[in-house]
Amino acid sequence: MLSVVIPIHNALPFLKKTLQSVLNTTDNLSELILVDDASDEETRVFIDTLRIAPGSPIRLIKTRNPEHSWTNASWNIGVKLATQRYIAVLNSDITLSPSWDTHLIELLRDYSVACPQLSPTQKLSPIIEEIDPGMIQGACFMFERDEKDYFFPGLLSATHWYLDRYIAKIANEYLSGVGFSPSAIISHAVSQSAKTTKPEEYDNVIKKDLFAWESFTGEREVVVRREMGWNDLVDPLTQW
Repeated sequence: MLSVVIPIHNALPFLKKTLQSVLNTTDNLSELILVDDASDEETRVFIDTLRIAPGSPIRLIKTRNPEHSWTNASWNIGVKLATQRYIAVLNSDITLSPSWDTHLIELLRDYSVACPQLSPTQKLSPIIEEIDPGMIQGACFMFERDEKDYFFPGLLSATHWYLDRYIAKIANEYLSGVGFSPSAIISHAVSQSAKTTKPEEYDNVIKKDLFAWESFTGEREVVVRREMGWNDLVDPLTQW
Protein backbone atom coordinates (compact mmCIF):
# COMPACT_ATOMS: atom_id res chain seq x y z
CA MET A 1 0.00 0.00 0.00
CA LEU A 2 2.83 2.45 0.87
CA SER A 3 6.31 2.96 -0.56
CA VAL A 4 8.68 5.03 1.61
CA VAL A 5 11.60 6.67 -0.21
CA ILE A 6 14.60 7.86 1.83
CA PRO A 7 17.52 9.64 0.12
CA ILE A 8 20.73 9.31 2.14
CA HIS A 9 23.98 11.24 2.20
CA ASN A 10 26.14 10.47 5.24
CA ALA A 11 24.93 11.54 8.74
CA LEU A 12 24.71 7.88 9.83
CA PRO A 13 23.52 8.50 13.44
CA PHE A 14 20.50 10.40 12.10
CA LEU A 15 19.79 7.73 9.50
CA LYS A 16 19.70 4.99 12.14
CA LYS A 17 17.12 6.94 14.17
CA THR A 18 15.03 7.60 11.08
CA LEU A 19 14.95 3.95 10.01
CA GLN A 20 14.03 2.82 13.50
CA SER A 21 11.28 5.41 13.63
CA VAL A 22 9.89 4.40 10.23
CA LEU A 23 9.76 0.73 11.20
CA ASN A 24 8.14 1.48 14.57
CA THR A 25 5.53 4.04 13.51
CA THR A 26 4.40 3.18 9.98
CA ASP A 27 1.15 1.23 9.68
CA ASN A 28 1.04 0.56 5.93
CA LEU A 29 4.68 0.07 4.94
CA SER A 30 5.06 -2.24 1.94
CA GLU A 31 8.29 -0.96 0.36
CA LEU A 32 11.29 0.76 1.90
CA ILE A 33 13.45 2.34 -0.81
CA LEU A 34 16.89 3.63 0.23
CA VAL A 35 18.75 5.83 -2.24
CA ASP A 36 22.37 6.16 -1.16
CA ASP A 37 23.60 9.41 -2.67
CA ALA A 38 27.32 8.56 -2.70
CA SER A 39 27.64 8.42 1.08
CA ASP A 40 30.90 7.88 2.95
CA GLU A 41 32.18 4.35 3.55
CA GLU A 42 30.75 4.06 7.06
CA THR A 43 27.24 4.89 5.86
CA ARG A 44 27.54 2.76 2.74
CA VAL A 45 28.65 -0.30 4.72
CA PHE A 46 25.75 0.15 7.12
CA ILE A 47 23.26 0.34 4.25
CA ASP A 48 24.79 -2.75 2.62
CA THR A 49 24.28 -4.77 5.81
CA LEU A 50 20.59 -3.90 6.16
CA ARG A 51 18.22 -6.80 5.71
CA ILE A 52 14.51 -7.39 6.16
CA ALA A 53 13.61 -10.34 8.38
CA PRO A 54 12.47 -13.49 6.54
CA GLY A 55 8.71 -13.56 6.17
CA SER A 56 8.37 -9.78 6.54
CA PRO A 57 5.72 -8.17 4.31
CA ILE A 58 8.11 -5.28 3.68
CA ARG A 59 10.18 -5.20 0.50
CA LEU A 60 13.59 -3.52 0.88
CA ILE A 61 15.07 -1.83 -2.21
CA LYS A 62 18.56 -0.30 -2.16
CA THR A 63 20.30 1.69 -4.86
CA ARG A 64 23.35 3.95 -4.96
CA ASN A 65 24.37 7.05 -6.90
CA PRO A 66 28.04 6.72 -7.95
CA GLU A 67 28.48 10.49 -7.53
CA HIS A 68 26.81 12.90 -5.11
CA SER A 69 23.75 14.00 -7.09
CA TRP A 70 21.76 15.78 -4.36
CA THR A 71 18.14 15.56 -3.37
CA ASN A 72 16.32 15.97 -6.67
CA ALA A 73 18.11 13.09 -8.39
CA SER A 74 17.67 10.80 -5.39
CA TRP A 75 13.98 11.57 -5.04
CA ASN A 76 13.44 10.89 -8.74
CA ILE A 77 15.29 7.56 -8.55
CA GLY A 78 13.33 6.40 -5.52
CA VAL A 79 9.95 7.46 -6.85
CA LYS A 80 10.55 5.67 -10.15
CA LEU A 81 11.26 2.44 -8.23
CA ALA A 82 8.11 2.70 -6.10
CA THR A 83 5.27 0.29 -6.95
CA GLN A 84 2.68 0.96 -4.24
CA ARG A 85 -0.46 3.11 -4.43
CA TYR A 86 0.94 5.70 -2.03
CA ILE A 87 4.47 7.12 -2.01
CA ALA A 88 6.04 8.99 0.91
CA VAL A 89 9.37 10.78 0.58
CA LEU A 90 11.29 11.27 3.83
CA ASN A 91 14.54 12.95 4.75
CA SER A 92 17.04 10.74 6.55
CA ASP A 93 17.15 12.93 9.66
CA ILE A 94 13.57 12.86 10.98
CA THR A 95 11.48 10.90 13.47
CA LEU A 96 7.74 10.37 13.15
CA SER A 97 4.71 10.04 15.38
CA PRO A 98 2.74 6.75 15.54
CA SER A 99 0.46 6.08 12.55
CA TRP A 100 1.73 9.17 10.73
CA ASP A 101 1.17 7.45 7.40
CA THR A 102 -2.44 6.51 8.13
CA HIS A 103 -3.23 10.14 8.89
CA LEU A 104 -1.58 11.32 5.67
CA ILE A 105 -3.38 8.69 3.58
CA GLU A 106 -6.68 9.95 5.00
CA LEU A 107 -5.70 13.49 4.03
CA LEU A 108 -5.11 12.42 0.43
CA ARG A 109 -8.86 11.99 0.05
CA ASP A 110 -9.04 15.78 -0.21
CA TYR A 111 -5.55 16.87 -1.26
CA SER A 112 -2.96 15.85 -3.84
CA VAL A 113 -0.05 16.14 -1.39
CA ALA A 114 -0.21 15.38 2.34
CA CYS A 115 2.31 16.61 4.90
CA PRO A 116 2.78 16.19 8.64
CA GLN A 117 3.15 19.06 11.06
CA LEU A 118 6.42 19.91 12.73
CA SER A 119 6.74 19.02 16.39
CA PRO A 120 5.37 21.81 18.62
CA THR A 121 8.90 22.26 19.97
CA GLN A 122 10.18 23.13 16.47
CA LYS A 123 9.57 26.01 14.11
CA LEU A 124 10.29 26.70 10.48
CA SER A 125 13.44 28.69 9.93
CA PRO A 126 12.89 32.46 9.72
CA ILE A 127 13.89 32.34 6.04
CA ILE A 128 11.25 29.74 5.18
CA GLU A 129 8.64 31.59 7.23
CA GLU A 130 9.35 34.70 5.18
CA ILE A 131 9.47 32.95 1.81
CA ASP A 132 6.48 30.65 2.09
CA PRO A 133 5.03 29.78 5.53
CA GLY A 134 2.62 27.25 4.03
CA MET A 135 5.16 25.45 1.89
CA ILE A 136 5.35 21.71 1.62
CA GLN A 137 7.60 20.07 4.20
CA GLY A 138 10.35 18.57 2.09
CA ALA A 139 11.34 16.48 5.11
CA CYS A 140 8.20 14.35 4.69
CA PHE A 141 5.36 14.37 2.18
CA MET A 142 3.04 11.84 0.56
CA PHE A 143 1.12 11.57 -2.72
CA GLU A 144 -0.60 8.93 -4.83
CA ARG A 145 1.57 7.08 -7.32
CA ASP A 146 -0.89 7.88 -10.14
CA GLU A 147 0.05 11.56 -9.79
CA LYS A 148 3.83 11.12 -9.62
CA ASP A 149 4.39 12.31 -13.18
CA TYR A 150 2.97 15.70 -12.24
CA PHE A 151 5.53 16.12 -9.49
CA PHE A 152 8.53 14.32 -10.99
CA PRO A 153 8.47 15.04 -14.72
CA GLY A 154 12.25 14.98 -15.00
CA LEU A 155 12.26 18.54 -16.31
CA LEU A 156 13.15 20.70 -13.32
CA SER A 157 16.89 21.18 -12.96
CA ALA A 158 16.84 22.24 -9.31
CA THR A 159 18.92 19.84 -7.29
CA HIS A 160 18.46 20.57 -3.63
CA TRP A 161 16.30 23.30 -2.08
CA TYR A 162 13.47 23.93 -4.50
CA LEU A 163 11.98 20.63 -5.57
CA ASP A 164 9.55 20.61 -2.65
CA ARG A 165 8.40 24.13 -3.56
CA TYR A 166 7.92 23.01 -7.15
CA ILE A 167 5.74 20.11 -6.00
CA ALA A 168 3.69 22.44 -3.79
CA LYS A 169 3.24 24.90 -6.65
CA ILE A 170 2.00 22.19 -9.02
CA ALA A 171 -0.36 20.73 -6.40
CA ASN A 172 -1.83 24.11 -5.42
CA GLU A 173 -2.19 25.53 -8.91
CA TYR A 174 -3.22 22.50 -10.96
CA LEU A 175 -4.37 19.72 -8.64
CA SER A 176 -6.10 19.47 -5.24
CA GLY A 177 -3.53 21.35 -3.21
CA VAL A 178 -1.33 20.56 -0.21
CA GLY A 179 -2.83 19.51 3.11
CA PHE A 180 -1.21 19.39 6.56
CA SER A 181 -2.36 16.80 9.08
CA PRO A 182 -2.59 17.90 12.73
CA SER A 183 -2.33 14.22 13.75
CA ALA A 184 0.93 13.37 11.96
CA ILE A 185 3.93 14.94 13.68
CA ILE A 186 7.62 14.87 12.74
CA SER A 187 10.77 16.05 14.44
CA HIS A 188 13.39 17.24 11.99
CA ALA A 189 17.06 17.48 12.90
CA VAL A 190 19.10 20.39 11.66
CA SER A 191 19.88 19.84 7.98
CA GLN A 192 23.13 17.95 7.48
CA SER A 193 23.70 19.01 3.86
CA ALA A 194 26.03 21.91 4.55
CA LYS A 195 27.94 19.86 7.14
CA THR A 196 28.73 16.93 4.86
CA THR A 197 29.71 18.91 1.75
CA LYS A 198 32.55 21.27 0.90
CA PRO A 199 31.37 24.89 1.31
CA GLU A 200 32.10 25.84 -2.29
CA GLU A 201 30.20 22.80 -3.61
CA TYR A 202 27.24 23.59 -1.38
CA ASP A 203 27.15 27.21 -2.52
CA ASN A 204 27.28 26.19 -6.17
CA VAL A 205 24.35 23.82 -5.70
CA ILE A 206 22.28 26.51 -3.99
CA LYS A 207 23.08 28.96 -6.79
CA LYS A 208 21.99 26.40 -9.38
CA ASP A 209 18.75 25.92 -7.47
CA LEU A 210 18.21 29.65 -7.23
CA PHE A 211 18.65 30.16 -10.96
CA ALA A 212 16.40 27.21 -11.81
CA TRP A 213 13.63 28.47 -9.56
CA GLU A 214 13.85 32.04 -10.85
CA SER A 215 13.74 30.80 -14.44
CA PHE A 216 10.75 28.56 -13.66
CA THR A 217 8.71 31.23 -11.87
CA GLY A 218 9.93 34.33 -13.67
CA GLU A 219 10.41 35.97 -10.28
CA ARG A 220 13.50 37.11 -8.42
CA GLU A 221 14.13 35.14 -5.20
CA VAL A 222 14.81 38.22 -3.07
CA VAL A 223 14.89 36.59 0.39
CA VAL A 224 17.38 33.81 -0.41
CA ARG A 225 19.59 36.22 -2.33
CA ARG A 226 19.64 38.56 0.65
CA GLU A 227 20.30 35.85 3.23
CA MET A 228 23.11 34.28 1.18
CA GLY A 229 24.65 37.69 0.39
CA TRP A 230 23.92 37.29 -3.31
CA ASN A 231 21.96 40.48 -4.01
CA ASP A 232 24.23 41.30 -6.96
CA LEU A 233 24.43 37.74 -8.26
CA VAL A 234 23.25 37.58 -11.88
CA ASP A 235 22.58 34.43 -13.85
CA PRO A 236 24.01 34.98 -17.35
CA LEU A 237 21.13 32.92 -18.78
CA THR A 238 18.44 34.98 -17.05
CA GLN A 239 17.61 38.61 -17.77
CA TRP A 240 15.57 40.79 -15.42
